[in-house]
Amino acid sequence: MTKSFLMPANSWTRSPKCLHSSVNGSALNLLLRCGQLGSTDDRLGCGFSAYGIFKTWCSSNKVECSQPMFKERMLFQKKGDILLVAKAYNSRVILEWLAHTLESVRGDYADFDEF
Repeated sequence: MTKSFLMPANSWTRSPKCLHSSVNGSALNLLLRCGQLGSTDDRLGCGFSAYGIFKTWCSSNKVECSQPMFKERMLFQKKGDILLVAKAYNSRVILEWLAHTLESVRGDYADFDEF
């Protein structure tokens, strides 16, 4: 019998959200630290700025999303992962926006190991 490396069936429903939370949190944290979403001196201001950029991206791409304003408590660290809390659909939209944003600034940070 071959050992299965798949997750147990009872954890499948939770894994995509956990993955989105971790990827979104890490990507958002990276962009905030690099100053791509506002001043790195003001975390609350970064949240407002990031949210404005996110909503502008949603509008320009004709994507409807009910994501509320980003708040500092939505981004936290747990067991070594940086997580961003959002509802399922909103999390997928945020993931698309962060992927687009990371791709667009990637060339600016060619020597930065985290990109």
